[in-house]
Amino acid sequence: MWWSIAVIGLLFVLVLVLTVRTALFTKKAAPPQPPKEAEGIDPEEVAAHLAGAVRIPTVSNADPNQVDWTQFQKFHDYLRATYPLIHQTMEREQIAGYNLIYRWPGRDQNAKPIAFLSHQDVVPAADLSQWTYPPFSGYDDGESIWGRGTLDMKNQLIVVMEACERLIAQGYTPREDVYLCFGQNEEVGDLPAGTGADAIAALLQQRGIRFDCVLDEGGTIADGKAMGVDGKVCIVGVAEKGFATYRLEAQSKGGHSSRPPLHTALGKVCRAAAQVEAHPMKPRLIAPVREMFRSIAPYMKAYTLRLMVANLWLFEPLFLKIIGKIPMIGAMVSTTSAVTQAQGSQQDNILPQHAYVAVNCRILPGQTVEEVRQHLQGVIDDPDVTVSVYKSHQVQEISRLDSRAMQTIARLSDRYYPGTVTTPYVMFGGSDARNYYAISDCVYRYMPFYFEIEGQNIGIHQANEHIPKRSLARAVAIFMDFIKEYEGEDHNG
Repeated sequence: MWWSIAVIGLLFVLVLVLTVRTALFTKKAAPPQPPKEAEGIDPEEVAAHLAGAVRIPTVSNADPNQVDWTQFQKFHDYLRATYPLIHQTMEREQIAGYNLIYRWPGRDQNAKPIAFLSHQDVVPAADLSQWTYPPFSGYDDGESIWGRGTLDMKNQLIVVMEACERLIAQGYTPREDVYLCFGQNEEVGDLPAGTGADAIAALLQQRGIRFDCVLDEGGTIADGKAMGVDGKVCIVGVAEKGFATYRLEAQSKGGHSSRPPLHTALGKVCRAAAQVEAHPMKPRLIAPVREMFRSIAPYMKAYTLRLMVANLWLFEPLFLKIIGKIPMIGAMVSTTSAVTQAQGSQQDNILPQHAYVAVNCRILPGQTVEEVRQHLQGVIDDPDVTVSVYKSHQVQEISRLDSRAMQTIARLSDRYYPGTVTTPYVMFGGSDARNYYAISDCVYRYMPFYFEIEGQNIGIHQANEHIPKRSLARAVAIFMDFIKEYEGEDHNG
């Protein structure tokens, strides 16, 4: 009898602890405040400048011989004509082709510099019949600017230039040096090596430059409804997943398809691919994702999620199981595997002598390319199928979560979009930012644009890419304030 009373008592204490911790973890959104307006910034002018940039088709290709480099020269000429004060005030350098480095000398040479990254190139437009407006028209329908690069990422490049041009016109000089670094081939992973942002970062490292913070594409300000939060959420990428494509390969004698073996080489690799899909890697909460949930969960309407996040010491396995089934969130807690390509024989009545299936993995920081390869080989469990790395890059670094840059981003996001909750996250795709960890501990993926994401398809890497004009002027204002208010460390700090 006594033991049943003890169990009931322990359960009561447990429920009480869970309830109290969840209550303390719950927060109400701040009362709505009027947003700061982008005073003195004409959104139509910014939109027109972005439209002009979009009209120049700076399409990249992993084969430099397939790139129309005259378009990049036209883009450089456009920047000169559109931003004359920048080109009169800043030091401009063109390296390794059409990569650009601008340096705006600060008034305190003892202060560590900061950098704003963007890339000049865009992906191809693909099927033109799918576009409502031509992809390189920069069409203005009154509400949005349409075209390739409006979101990825001439929007960022243009608002950075707009911010600097306006500050120079006001007679402002930054405290620290400000660098603008614009790569030429981010969309193809800086290929060939040493021809893109990697070349810029390597050159700056040779010169002994170390940035107090670096801002690149990635995060944004979004409506929090998709996360179960009333109000807006500013997500800041503090890390990005690694990239690796593996080939599952098998060999056979080949021959005529009328006399097939039990399993052809292609059949073996297809069966191996099915094993990969059936055995995903186990999810886990790395530091920035844990902090993301700790940041947004107090504002979530769903009590169950608040309960679990407030008590991860007890519910972490269950929590991971639940969120792992949500594609958008699950990708942040696990290394993902996607079967993307297959090749067998060149004719339908020929048995393949060699076959492969490509598996593209996006790897969480903390895991290596080789560890993932071993996982794939293990779940396949077939000595006739080999797993090899076709191409990869490893990203292990995680930027500081408590830096001045994060604090400044949070302050400015709330200023222009009141009630915004700022949180770190892990970026799924790749960016030029990964090249800058060698010269900065604080590399962030942050774009100061507000998008009402729920139910809206704005076309990143798709047809009908476009950006609402209303977000452009505030993005310029946010970058202007960031430059004016950022107080980084000095070189001995």
